[in-house]
Amino acid sequence: MSASIQSGSSRRKLFIPVLSAEPGIADAFVRAVLGTAEDTSGEVEFGQYRAFLEAAAPNGTDPAGAKGKYQQADAIVWLVHFMDGRSLEDARVLLERVAASCMAPMGVFIFRPEAERQFKISCPECGQKLWVMEHEVGMRGRCVNCRRPMMIPTPSEHLRATLRLRDSVPVLNVVRSDASLCRGALANLLARTGSGIHADAGMPPEDFLKQATVPIQLDVNMVGR
Repeated sequence: MSASIQSGSSRRKLFIPVLSAEPGIADAFVRAVLGTAEDTSGEVEFGQYRAFLEAAAPNGTDPAGAKGKYQQADAIVWLVHFMDGRSLEDARVLLERVAASCMAPMGVFIFRPEAERQFKISCPECGQKLWVMEHEVGMRGRCVNCRRPMMIPTPSEHLRATLRLRDSVPVLNVVRSDASLCRGALANLLARTGSGIHADAGMPPEDFLKQATVPIQLDVNMVGR
């Protein structure tokens, strides 16, 4: 399904594949946005626009069909939950494969349960998986295996560095059970990537972004000061 502008009262439809290297979370995100317990694809309204979301497997059994689908996308959502070295390496390889197939703008969303206050990283020296609590961000830590000292990063900083994301790719937090945050992150991505969605919503970009509510991103250099 490619984006198209139709005449009359019909709205422009945006096609947005939702992808992840981790099983199940693309489906969960689409269900949260659509407000359904079963569907893994469907439409959601943004002002004068309708966006068609589809949970898709980036490493599926039909590479040619997947490539054609990405080439028709207006934007792509990539979801991450686990942030240890192995998980993010798998994500990086697949994400680069998708990016090579299309020119659509992409947003990376950290998709976690609401009560989760910890995340995993891997020691850059020995690869040991390490639990990190959110309140420890910005502090100095040490790997329990190789004793390498390190500054504990925010999830978004760790994700951006490990996946080698361009500065133009937004990294946003979303909560599995919060439909408004999932929709807000999606609207934020579309508004920031030049889709023109804010114009059809009848408001300037800055006002549209104010309504696209997402959690604040912590500055790793300011935490604990």
